[in-house]
Amino acid sequence: MHALSLRPNPNLSALRACAPGPRLTAEEWELILKAVSAYRHNATYRDLYDKLARRKL
Repeated sequence: MHALSLRPNPNLSALRACAPGPRLTAEEWELILKAVSAYRHNATYRDLYDKLARRKL
């Protein structure tokens, strides 16, 4: 077996992270948005917050 085949595939990990599952309640979304919003001064977290906030709608 070739060593490269043993490495995890980042594309597969991303697919698993987006796989359908239990939906978040409105309260759960609010908790997540509130937690991430505390770091909105950081551009990375601000972008993430904006993506999550749009998805919630």
